[in-house]
Amino acid sequence: YLRTNSSLNAITGPIRLGTNDGNDEAFCVIELTDGSVFMTGYTTNISTGSTDVYVARYSPDLSNLFFKKNIPGANAEVAFDAISVSGGIAITGEVSYPGSSALSDALFLKIDDNGNLLGTIKAIGGSGYEQARAITSAGNGELILCGAILAPGASDSDIFLQKIDLNGNTTAGAATPGGSQNETGYDITPVDGGGFAIAGQSGLDAYLLLTDENGTSLLDKPFVLNGEEAFYSIEQTVDKGFIFGGYKGSFLYVVKTDKDGNFN
Repeated sequence: YLRTNSSLNAITGPIRLGTNDGNDEAFCVIELTDGSVFMTGYTTNISTGSTDVYVARYSPDLSNLFFKKNIPGANAEVAFDAISVSGGIAITGEVSYPGSSALSDALFLKIDDNGNLLGTIKAIGGSGYEQARAITSAGNGELILCGAILAPGASDSDIFLQKIDLNGNTTAGAATPGGSQNETGYDITPVDGGGFAIAGQSGLDAYLLLTDENGTSLLDKPFVLNGEEAFYSIEQTVDKGFIFGGYKGSFLYVVKTDKDGNFN
């Protein structure tokens, strides 16, 4: 864990965190309304080799631990993203099935402010491969998951968009926009005026996808540069453009574009 100021100078950390009984990795950290820090990812059970969702909540300087625990499931679960919602925290990721011919599904679970599971761990998907890498508000009491889907018999994955309610029940069929390459959505943000912007990867290129509220593609834009690139995060800026974070080769990569994905 590392916390910086706006000049990227360290305020807290880097500090190594974990459960001390297996491999741990955090993929998401968010600030809650009370200023506390929540993180989630996975922990590996060293006796079984399976993975469980890992959750932790600290004060901003890590001086006070509110909870740190794994949430065991029936299969192998990994959390990639989380969002604060009414009554707790909604988490998404991937469920896989070791020892089975079944492919993986998108994961959803909800915990209260003390890290206790509310309801059950849910697997969302069909007969193919689904993975959710990001979650955000879709308005009207709904959430939207974003990731990748590989249909049975297909050779390339598409962007996976799935609207759900606050309990993880699907409210519409999945949308699978995208182009002709192997595509994954790593982050999603609502767009001013409606719809969503998705950051990810198409083939070996960083990728921007704009959709309407129903997941219908409005702009499909790979950033064809030299080498391999991917966008892992996206935010809309005050000028209605976008800022992306990701990688290019072995370097961290930050890109600013206008609302149509053109470089400024």
